[in-house]
Formats: sequence, structure tokens, C-alpha cells
Amino acid sequence: MLVVSLGGSALIRVIGRDEATIRRVVDTLQVCDFSGVIFSRIPIDGTFPMEAVRYPTDTEKDAPDVVLAMRWEHGVNEHGAPGWIVGTGGTRNAGTHGSLSPYDMNNTLIASGPDFKQGVVKIGRAHV
Repeated sequence: MLVVSLGGSALIRVIGRDEATIRRVVDTLQVCDFSGVIFSRIPIDGTFPMEAVRYPTDTEKDAPDVVLAMRWEHGVNEHGAPGWIVGTGGTRNAGTHGSLSPYDMNNTLIASGPDFKQGVVKIGRAHV
């Protein structure tokens, strides 16, 4: 088994794609307190299909069998910033590559420099 840790999620690839092993991995993750949403390459009760998030599984021979999004909560950190997750490795309030938390999915980006247009605000797909 190969696990790639991304902080807010983990990609899990079962060598040989053994379905019984994939199901055991998912069964274990479903009872862990750090687990959030679980995506699976094969249909398993309690998981979402990877196609739901447009993760390619048919054409990618190295695609993961399971994607685990870490559990997140609305709590605030010691600085008062809302939203936190238990990251891979058991870290709390440390840096990650993002999660499915609305605090990560709906974040703010501010850029400055000569290659950025001034006064442009993009909300969703619309430019204001």
C-alpha cells in the first residue's frame, strides 16, 4: 500500500488494486475520528465515487484507490482564525495543502505586482 500525505487529505493506493484490501482500508477509515469524507475508486457504501469530484480513475493506472479528506471543524485557533482540521500526521492548526473545509474552499487570495491587473475582483466565475 502507498499513502501520500497532503496534510488536509491522503491518497491511498493499494498495490495490485485488491478490492478486499481496499474495502478493509475504507472500513478502517470510516471509524477513525480524524476521517472526513472518503472517496473510492470502486463503489463502497459510505463513500463517494471519485468521479463525483472529476478525479480520473479509468485512464490513470497510478490513480489512488481511496482519497481521504481529513475531518474539519468550525472551531477557532489560538489567533481567532476560524476553521481547523486534524492534518495527516496528527497535526492541529499546522500548514496543509488544503481540505474540504469551507474555510479552505472559500478562501481569499490577494496578489500584488506588475503582472496583476489592479481593481479586479473575481467572485466565483464572474469578474467585478
